[in-house]
Amino acid sequence: MGLFDADYYDPDEMLAHPRHQDMQPVLVTLIEQLRDCTTEEAGVAFQRDLLARLLEVEKDRKELKRAADRVRKGKSPQPEAPEPRSGRGLGDMETWRFEHDVCDRLARQLRSVG
Repeated sequence: MGLFDADYYDPDEMLAHPRHQDMQPVLVTLIEQLRDCTTEEAGVAFQRDLLARLLEVEKDRKELKRAADRVRKGKSPQPEAPEPRSGRGLGDMETWRFEHDVCDRLARQLRSVG
């Protein structure tokens, strides 16, 4: 899904989302770290850092999808679901889909750096 394909959020909402905003300086730091890799050890350290960040985003993405599925079925989100940071209603499935899409975008951005 592209940034402009969703019918349940405006592209500007995606760009203004707190998770998205928080990731932008992280991406800059990772790119700088990658450019500074001159040894194999530095490359391994970079990959470990990148992988840790990606796994964190992927974990949240998985739990947000699970929460969206539960809300769609009329259940409440599971207790371990990440707290939505968009300010939207917790009982609205589109909130959880939007949060999932934000994490999906962040994962793609991290993979692009890698």
